[in-house]
Amino acid sequence: MKPTGIAYRIPRNQPVAADPRVRARRRKLTLGASVIAIVLLCILFPRLLTFAGLAAREIRFFWRFIAVLAIVIWIASYLRKKRG
Repeated sequence: MKPTGIAYRIPRNQPVAADPRVRARRRKLTLGASVIAIVLLCILFPRLLTFAGLAAREIRFFWRFIAVLAIVIWIASYLRKKRG
């Protein structure tokens, strides 16, 4: 029988990481660092911003193709799980 409960889920080697406040703070810090990195890259490399605009425009035109492709991938992974 596998042990369950909160005492089992708390990592023994990193008890601080189990604190929800620490995880929330890390998540916010990661999100903020990602946004800052993207802004800096767009400032340093203006062509990156142009590429992002072109990619957004292409997604706007080909969203149906992307949706169908996602459904096909999902169905393929679903059928693979059923067989195995």
